[in-house]
Parts: sequence; C-alpha cells; structure tokens
Amino acid sequence: MDHLVTGGAGFIRSHAGEQLHGAGHAVWAFDDLNPFYDPAVK
Repeated sequence: MDHLVTGGAGFIRSHAGEQLHGAGHAVWAFDDLNPFYDPAVK
C-alpha cells in the first residue's frame, strides 16, 4: 500500500514513515524545508 506522510521531515512523522517503510509499504514524505523563518523566532 502507498502512504503519503505530510510533514515528513518532522520528528514524529519521519519515524512513522520509517515504520511504514519497514513494514513493506511504499512511503512518500512531503514537507516544506523553506528557511524563511529565523530559527530563533520558532
């Protein structure tokens, strides 16, 4: 089965994607890695 993981670069969703992939599923991760915001503001 195919899965789309939104926010795939985050801690929880990246691990969820790894678990799905390890179980034999096809995983597509989607995230926005835009450095627009200063990390100090986050």
